Amino acid sequence: MNAVAIPRSAHWPFRAFLAVAVLQAAMQGSHAQIKVDADFPGGNIVVESIQGDTVLLRQDPRDTQGFWFYWYFRVRGAAGRTLNFTFTGGDVLGVRGPAASMDGGRTWKWLETESMADKNVGVWHHIAMTWDGDRMTAYLDGKAAGEAAVKMAPAAGPMFIGKRGHGVTSFFNGLIDEVLIYNRPLSSEEIQGAMAGRNAEKPALHLPFDEGQGNAAEDRSDNRNHGALRGGAKWVDGKLGKALEFNGTDSFVEIANDEALNSVDGLTVSAWVKPYKRVEYGGIVDKWEQDGGRAFKGYLIQSSLTSSISTLIGAGDAYKSVKIDGPMFRYAFPGDADDVRFSFAMPYVERNLREFLDGYKDNPNLQVGLLCKSKKGRDVEVLRLGALRAEPKYRALFTCRHHACEMMASYVLEGIMAEVLADTQVGRWLRENVEFLVVPFADKDGVEDGDQGKNRIPHDHNEDYYGESIYPETAAVREHAVKWLGNCPCFGFDLHCPAIRGGAHEHIMSPSRTRDPENWRFLKPFLEILEQTRTGPLEFKLAVSEQFISWDGKLPDPKTLPRSACRWMRTLPNMQGALVFEIPYANASGKEVNQETARIWGRDFAVAFHRYLVEHCPLRPARE
Repeated sequence: MNAVAIPRSAHWPFRAFLAVAVLQAAMQGSHAQIKVDADFPGGNIVVESIQGDTVLLRQDPRDTQGFWFYWYFRVRGAAGRTLNFTFTGGDVLGVRGPAASMDGGRTWKWLETESMADKNVGVWHHIAMTWDGDRMTAYLDGKAAGEAAVKMAPAAGPMFIGKRGHGVTSFFNGLIDEVLIYNRPLSSEEIQGAMAGRNAEKPALHLPFDEGQGNAAEDRSDNRNHGALRGGAKWVDGKLGKALEFNGTDSFVEIANDEALNSVDGLTVSAWVKPYKRVEYGGIVDKWEQDGGRAFKGYLIQSSLTSSISTLIGAGDAYKSVKIDGPMFRYAFPGDADDVRFSFAMPYVERNLREFLDGYKDNPNLQVGLLCKSKKGRDVEVLRLGALRAEPKYRALFTCRHHACEMMASYVLEGIMAEVLADTQVGRWLRENVEFLVVPFADKDGVEDGDQGKNRIPHDHNEDYYGESIYPETAAVREHAVKWLGNCPCFGFDLHCPAIRGGAHEHIMSPSRTRDPENWRFLKPFLEILEQTRTGPLEFKLAVSEQFISWDGKLPDPKTLPRSACRWMRTLPNMQGALVFEIPYANASGKEVNQETARIWGRDFAVAFHRYLVEHCPLRPARE
């Protein structure tokens, strides 16, 4: 044994004891020690084991509900080695892979998806999924790899091989052979027989792909549901006889809907697959229907960026997924790499803020104050900048990190403040006419402790704006803002990050219109200007926000209490309007989000806000 796993122990005394025991065991007869830990501001990881060059780990949810995706750890003692990091706690790698830092967390770069290559790519594997009416079980190479309790509703559309065609259209890249469907759950022995070509009797569908030519794939079951080749599917040598090669772009097999493929009593799907690479939502066997994020029917086996193979079954407003392999990435440590940090995005903690503020420590247009003390006694910063020496024409309230893990929003906030303080025409006008009140860390303990912060029990900071606030930061924001507002018109902005990937999560957007159409109409001219204002690669597309409903596909009730920061802002006297902005973690409309591009977009935000105030700012009556 030549590696040491050191979990973060501040919140887990028993685990700290175990870590010491592991450390002592590893030290015996050991030479070079690999140390994996999260014992620094923002750190978060649980190391389950280190076996040779493979590290098994997962994120630490602390006191929050469910496995969100926040993790941040460092590795020491691995110089000159190549390690594989496999996650056991869910879908935690984004569209550009993990982020890495070689300078203690100051600067970061994406490792991109090439770092996420794994042992299941480029190799033949047998996959299978069974369902007995109550429980789904996924198999890899004849062995159970996971299970989930789930019901299933039949899907009425066609079946696709090599393509996911519902909810999102995406194509598999690799080889598929010997597709079998049964209207009952096969036993593990029967699945192992299918691996060897000894198929159980009476399949509902059997596509051996042995034709070797032509534009049709013969179904050798009694149902004769033959498949039509579409796009660039090619006949090649397979695992058992011939197979089809799918290019990941436009090739697939389509099979017309048939009741034989819509079992309601039991199911088995099996196939041989050889992925060439991981493809997000790359459909392998698709008999699936999805209405936005609200209704799911049928079954699906697919490839994704974090799992080369996963299985899904849907019923009504819910679905269940089983991943056959966990998300992982590989990293070759340079020979002089004494300390390398990895995170699911690019962390921003108090030290980053201090370094930014140090660049303006003598600037008379910036004041750094104390909003309050956090529950754990940390200083919670509040910043005032802009028109500080006279009554301003406007005021603007900015809050950030109500969910502590949403780090990329902090770089946008930096960019906004940098433009306000810049020696530019825009900066000078804003400093003369607008006073900004900025709360950079609405959940300071969460940021510094490496706590994801979302869905915290009994509720998180962003759900703390009704009744009596339970968090010192939230209570202080509510009290301080009311005193600060004065009599001039004010605007409010709350900066967030969405989920890690997919759909609207990969666009900069403002989803606020669903709760307050009046607010949306009043601020829509600002959003139109923001769409036109672009000096860097990132852009805001108004159409995405206009088409967006909500994360769960449901319209929220506008009559509910203003629990969130943005809705609370809209209730304040003289508040003209307030919006939430979601800043993606890695991709925004196909462009890379990183520290610098996020800062540039923040400056664009300030420029657009200036133009809106000058050209398009009708004032609404103050609220009582």
